[in-house]
Amino acid sequence: MDNFEEQIEEFGTNYMKDSFLSKTFTPYEYKSGRIPIGTDQLGNEFCIEWDDAIRMIIVGKPGSGKTFLLRGIMDRLTKVPLSKTQIGYAIFIPTDIKDEFKSSKRPVQHKFRKMHLPGELAEGQNISTLRPSFFKYVNKRLPKQNHWMAVDISKMEEYDFMTLLNADKMREPQRIITQNLYDELKKETNFNMGRLKEILDGMLGQYDEKQVKALQNKLQPLFNSGFGDSRYFRDLVKGINSGKEVEVIEDDVPRMVKHSKIIALNMEDYDLLGKGSFLYTEVFVGMALRQLLIARRRGYIPPIWVLLDEAGRFIPKDSNPSCKKDIMESDKRDRKNNVSYIYATQYFTDLPDEIKQTSKYIFLPYNVDTGIIKSVLSFTGMVTNNFVQNIASDSNRLKSQLGHRQWLVFNTDTREKRIINLNAPLSEHTETSK
Repeated sequence: MDNFEEQIEEFGTNYMKDSFLSKTFTPYEYKSGRIPIGTDQLGNEFCIEWDDAIRMIIVGKPGSGKTFLLRGIMDRLTKVPLSKTQIGYAIFIPTDIKDEFKSSKRPVQHKFRKMHLPGELAEGQNISTLRPSFFKYVNKRLPKQNHWMAVDISKMEEYDFMTLLNADKMREPQRIITQNLYDELKKETNFNMGRLKEILDGMLGQYDEKQVKALQNKLQPLFNSGFGDSRYFRDLVKGINSGKEVEVIEDDVPRMVKHSKIIALNMEDYDLLGKGSFLYTEVFVGMALRQLLIARRRGYIPPIWVLLDEAGRFIPKDSNPSCKKDIMESDKRDRKNNVSYIYATQYFTDLPDEIKQTSKYIFLPYNVDTGIIKSVLSFTGMVTNNFVQNIASDSNRLKSQLGHRQWLVFNTDTREKRIINLNAPLSEHTETSK
């Protein structure tokens, strides 16, 4: 019986083992600046590594496993130590288009546990999911496990306001009135949607009556949308900092440390808002993100990772919604403030070149088109012998090497390409594994 603990490790379920042993294995020790993402084809552990904040791109069509990968990264980021008093990075998901990052206190399903590293503990995740208040205009039913949220329109910058009203699509007379409307609003201490309506009504005697009335009619849906409903203002900074305390063991001594909370903005049914008069979602995303970026620059929240799903919609290559201005500016300036970005998109070519140039990692899934591999090889120059003429053959070779559910990873710093099998998320996920 001297080797009883070694024998018990070799059989039975986790629950069976736990009934015999108070501790059946050494917990996985997450290192600062390293996230274990998977294993390569030689069985070596593959980690995302960084000294400072990083940027990375995940490309994949629906069903390719993007969410599986994102959740695996997200779950482990909350466990990477920051200091002696804080564990886990703050995480913000501003564009949860499919409402995939729901709150869940349950660990990942049993069938995925074989895809964890030895000692990794499957457990629930501490997530708050918020639903923009203007989605009431599309669907008044509050989604399960969500809370309504509105942004404070008195915090609007000019580019927010002009994007919201889609001023680029206006004729010149209405654009001038819209610009003057914003100028009047900024003279007020705390303006709101009701005050916006009053100021516009007061413009009837100052500008062409026909143009003002046309703008009044145009803005009526905005007044009714709940976009700036003060009942639903949320302090995201307070939310990020309201995570639970957990026990960790250091040098055999238990102590309590605090996790930061994950906040996700549920944008499900985003397409139902259409591409018409108002760009609600783009402005909402920019303003919500800006609230956290300012807090991070001032040291009010821990280092933060921003997971931008469907990034091609919010930082499009060929247009400039207000959220793109905030994200692009932050991508350039906030590395020093320890703000990292993960951009998930269906097409590599949808992203601005500036974003692709700053990304350390690029992930491509097993079912990627060879055309996308060619685009990445062409952009990064990571081809055999640095010869452009090798792009086609390299692309076909890499595609043929990808097995089911595997990912091809480009490290633009080291110029390495690796094929990996993913570690599973630690929190509940509905995706199936074949």
